[in-house]
Formats: sequence, structure tokens, C-alpha cells
Amino acid sequence: MNYIYIGAEKTSSTYLQRFFSKNKHIIYQDYGIHYAGQDLNVKELILRIKNDDGYLSSYNPAAQNARNCLISEFFYRDLRDLRELSNLKHFFNSVFGDYKIILYVRDQRDWLESFYSTYIKNGRELSFNSYVKAMLEKLDPSIDYHSRSERWRFIFPESLEVRMFSGQNLIKEAAEDFGAVFDKQGDYMSPGQINSSLPSRSLRILRNINLAVTDPSSDVSEMDRKALKSLLSKHPIGENKVKLSSKQQCKILERFSKGNEEMNKRWGLSLPTGDF
Repeated sequence: MNYIYIGAEKTSSTYLQRFFSKNKHIIYQDYGIHYAGQDLNVKELILRIKNDDGYLSSYNPAAQNARNCLISEFFYRDLRDLRELSNLKHFFNSVFGDYKIILYVRDQRDWLESFYSTYIKNGRELSFNSYVKAMLEKLDPSIDYHSRSERWRFIFPESLEVRMFSGQNLIKEAAEDFGAVFDKQGDYMSPGQINSSLPSRSLRILRNINLAVTDPSSDVSEMDRKALKSLLSKHPIGENKVKLSSKQQCKILERFSKGNEEMNKRWGLSLPTGDF
């Protein structure tokens, strides 16, 4: 069985990529699991799939007799219509044969709080309240799990599994998907903290620098911004994370409750519905 982890965003896909990359030789030696991410340019593959351009020649498995592991949130994030997903299925069938597709989903309230840190780190400028309002107005498709996952289920009816994100046990859960448990923690190199959320005070400081960079009268440069971002990532200021207000949480539940109910029934999840 081959294992393909497609996200969604903010469900530790970067952490898993780093974990398997750092430990690929041990994992292959101990469990016969080949980390396909070291051989495949996923962004290039997705571009070829979108353009119907020779995507079947994008990858030749380096370990023909191994179980393969492929991890990328870009599959879920960037491939949205049925034609693209059909092309992806054609690719997976030709390369992997027998495979399981795992999609992790996350409470939308928790996702919005976490993604704001990424948003500010990427140089954006909105306050948290303005960011939440904008995200709800455009109904970000990344967290409309029901409509997105139904397209995947239509194309991959036998292969798709959807699970609730649990960061604490993610490595163990991933290992169990291979039929092996990494019970010797000391044998593996940790990727360390990846994309961890900054406290609200650090985010305010970085946001002000983002604003200054775009101000023509300011002498703050992009290099200054990147230096501060690196410093705050290593030495965050403050402890409290940004939090949604009760009113904002109610609006989120209004948007997603119906779809979340369907997800919970089909996949046995615990996405938020109704009152909180």
C-alpha cells in the first residue's frame, strides 16, 4: 500500500515532509517505505496536470519494490476541478497502483487563528479582525471541506480517507497508515518546530513592519522585515495567541455547520456544528 497525504493546509504537512526527508534512509531500511517527495517536483507535476502536459512522465519511482510515501498540501490546495483530479488519478494509478489518499481537516475556527500567523509572516498587512472578515466574505475554499472533499470522493471513491487533525499524534498516526509504528523515538531526527504560530504581540510587531515596508516615506526595507521575521520566529515576544471573538465564532459556524454535519456523518469526524 502506498500512502499519499494531501493536506489540507495547516495540518502539519510541512512537518511531515521534513520528518520523512530527514529520516528517509532509516525509514526505508527499517520499514521499506520510500519517501517519494525526494524524487518528485510536486509543483511541476500539478502544473503539468492542469495543462494536460506530459504529467505521466513526471516521475519514475526510485524504489520499485518499496511502499511509497508522498506528502504535499498542494494537491488539495491547487487541484480543484474534476478534470484535474481525473488527471491526478491517472498519474497515481500509473505510478503507484495500490494507494491510500489521506486528507486531514481542522476545526475552521482553529484554522483561521493559525493561518493568520502565516498570513502576517508572508508580509500581509490586515489586522486580525479585518483578516477574519475578509476570509469569511470570500468563503475560503480551503476550509469548505465538504464541497472540496466531495469532488475528491467522486474521483477517488475507494482510496480517499478523511480524518480529524490532531497535531500531537500525527507522526504515530502517519506511521500506522503504513502498518508500522515508530516506537523507537530516539532513532529518528526531529524536524523541530515548523511554521509555529506567533503570539499576538509578535504578530502586531511584524504587521507594523509589514506596513512600514509598503510606506514610501519609510526607510524600512524588505531585508529588515525578513530579519525581524526570523528573529521573532526564534524568539517570540508574548505568550497569548490571537483568538476569535464569540461573534466571529458564531459567523464561522453559520457558514460551515451544514457542511460540517455532512462531513461528521460520512467520516466520523468532530468538526464544529451548531452552537459552541
